[in-house]
Amino acid sequence: MATTNALILNTCTNFCLIGAPPRRSARGNGKSAHLVCRKNLNFALPFPVTYTIGTSALLSFTMMERLKKGCELTDILFRHGKPRIKNSYRRRWKVVPEASFPEHLKLGDLVYQICTSLQQKHWEETTAMETLRSMKKDAKADIVVKVLRLQTNAKKALEFFQWVERLEGYEHHSDAYCIIIEILGTSKMFEMAQAMIQKMKNKGLEVTLNIFNSLIRSYGQDGKIKEALDVFDFIKAEGYMPNTSSYNNILIALVKGKEFEMAENIYIEMLGYGVTMSKQTSTTMIHCLCMRNKVEKAKDMLEDMLEKGCSLNVVAYTSLISAFCKRGMLLQAFQILGKMQRNGCTPNVMTYNSIIHGLCLVGRVEEALGWVEKMQNLSCTPDIYTYTVLMDGLCKVGRTDEAKELLGQALGRGLRPSIVPYNALFYGYCKEGRPDEALALLDEISENDCVPDIVSYTTLVHGLVKNGQSSEALRLQYEIAEKGYTLEFPILSSLLQGLCREGNSKDVMRLFRKMQHIGHVHGPHTYHMVIHAHSLSGEMEEALTLFREMMRNNYSPSHRTCNIIIKGFCINGRLNDAINMLDFMIENDMDPNAILYNILLKELCKEDRMEDARKLHAVATKRGVFPNYKHSFTECR
Repeated sequence: MATTNALILNTCTNFCLIGAPPRRSARGNGKSAHLVCRKNLNFALPFPVTYTIGTSALLSFTMMERLKKGCELTDILFRHGKPRIKNSYRRRWKVVPEASFPEHLKLGDLVYQICTSLQQKHWEETTAMETLRSMKKDAKADIVVKVLRLQTNAKKALEFFQWVERLEGYEHHSDAYCIIIEILGTSKMFEMAQAMIQKMKNKGLEVTLNIFNSLIRSYGQDGKIKEALDVFDFIKAEGYMPNTSSYNNILIALVKGKEFEMAENIYIEMLGYGVTMSKQTSTTMIHCLCMRNKVEKAKDMLEDMLEKGCSLNVVAYTSLISAFCKRGMLLQAFQILGKMQRNGCTPNVMTYNSIIHGLCLVGRVEEALGWVEKMQNLSCTPDIYTYTVLMDGLCKVGRTDEAKELLGQALGRGLRPSIVPYNALFYGYCKEGRPDEALALLDEISENDCVPDIVSYTTLVHGLVKNGQSSEALRLQYEIAEKGYTLEFPILSSLLQGLCREGNSKDVMRLFRKMQHIGHVHGPHTYHMVIHAHSLSGEMEEALTLFREMMRNNYSPSHRTCNIIIKGFCINGRLNDAINMLDFMIENDMDPNAILYNILLKELCKEDRMEDARKLHAVATKRGVFPNYKHSFTECR
């Protein structure tokens, strides 16, 4: 049996894969097989399995009961940690006793035993560790490096590293330090990683540029931009010449942290030092320029790279296409898409999503729907974002029912939507004056394990108020508050205004005070609305209380506010209070108009207070205001 290119696959808590020297197989493609993933398994194979096909393929295995000598196994591909059977092809597996392993695979078997032992509680006392302890220094170093490369648990890797370090007569090589520093950095154990670098210096070991590059990358992935920059500056200060990987790592960190201007400056520095650009460099900088709204410059960079014979990846093209689409520059986006396809780069789902999004932004929804069919014809499966963008586009042009059908299709395909597509439906239904249908969606959301967010509730409250259902909106607002959400002040003000229009003064006052309680400072316009609501409801004491509060807050009452209070007093038979408010206006240089005098004259005449009416008429004419007193006095007579 040919085992030259075999892979030994063993499983414990984490399975590991050891590759033997590759050879070109009669069936294979000449690539060496390699480890492509590590997953936690809930079972262990009772013996090693040798995979004899010389291809670079995904790891494949099946349940223990099917592992019989010479059996043919169905591939199981792991996606998101769950096995999925793929029936399109089969590969032959051979189960081989350990004794039949060729000599050059014995080393790999010991590595497996050590990895297995590390999962145990007292792993230091296992047979595998005793074997490692008894090995010669160089062989031991080789084993340690291989074991460290297979570790995914930083704590366990560090324990093993420190245990081996204490063995008599053994000192770690630079390779072991390099691996443990990368593991620590990836696991955000930055202080320990820095300590390891210092230990290397103390031992006189060379700290290579790759170690610093690894640290910059780890800091960047964790969003620690300052620390990444400190390491980058340090290597230059220590006399290292940053290479392409150094610049790529710091550029990626800066762009991820939205430090676009600084990224562009470092990129200019990179070019000044003559450091070679890679595909990753150009991809990162194209994205950076697009984010800085320098889309034409990003396009020039892409075309310059193509002219130099560089092949760009799908991310670079998609970044530029997305930037053009977001700005409504669809012609340029389609030009880049055409160039992408001519250069042999296949668009992915994100590329098509950018095109669909751009078409929806300019209202070309029918074309966007057509692109979904094109995607499927090109064997590119729409994802949940595709459906979300289309739903949003349909809702904005008044086609919410079609958007709801699209959501049903997405659910039928097993896609799990976030709250975003539901928010699009909320917006659509409310825009079309159908907020009750939007409210009905809340139950459906809970059935699909989706939780409404503040955007959902804001949209619903606004839609209900706009549709004249402010009381229902207030009820929803109370539910929102119980769930720990607080609507923004503009939407609360809109709700308050809606309640004032509907004349429910008790709800108005309750919301008015709640807004004050959470820190909102009401302006004179809001006071006017609430005073108006109370005046119309005949609650004049509350209206006066708000009027005095308004004055204490140094707001000068307007003519409109005073007029409303005077009218409220007149309607409720409190004519003397109305006249007192008129006196207040005159004392504060607020000139009452003819309409207001007419209202008071009319009410005085109704109560047969002719003398007061004449006096009021005299005051008005003296101030240059001429009310329609003849009509009023005719009624009095």
